Amino acid sequence: LVPMTDVSRLPQIERDRALGLAYLELAGVTEPRAAGRYIAMGYELLRRAYDAGARDSEVLAGMARMRWQQRSDECLSFAQQALDVKDCPPRTRITALVIQGVWNLRKKQYERSEKALQALVRCRRRASDWQLLGSCRMERKNFTGAIEAFQNAVAIRPDDPGFHELLAEA
Repeated sequence: LVPMTDVSRLPQIERDRALGLAYLELAGVTEPRAAGRYIAMGYELLRRAYDAGARDSEVLAGMARMRWQQRSDECLSFAQQALDVKDCPPRTRITALVIQGVWNLRKKQYERSEKALQALVRCRRRASDWQLLGSCRMERKNFTGAIEAFQNAVAIRPDDPGFHELLAEA
């Protein structure tokens, strides 16, 4: 990646931050084989910015995403730090909540997962988020809560038979 304007006047921490976030975005829209390289490059740049003192929510959520993609438990700490930043933008908040919800669900930390997923479904209306919440509640043997979550998923995406199947199973 090459900057479109002259960035020489910016402090190194800002250049590392901007380029690291750009590599993270690029990794999300490129083919999987190349994405790993961009994630590694972005991680090194964001890590330098973080080590130099950058603690804004976008850097923290970016670090969380990269550590999540690298399958590191450290993603949870960065996600929480991003959520703790005052005035965390909605898109960044959603990224951090998805990471917390999915990571904890995979690690069978169902109570923590449910807490994050409940916050996530209050932030956006997406059937897949309700499906995750329903699955988490099923694992916790909260069948009434799972049915409610799957009903919401069906209401959002009534054309998707997968959500109807999950509701029937609950």
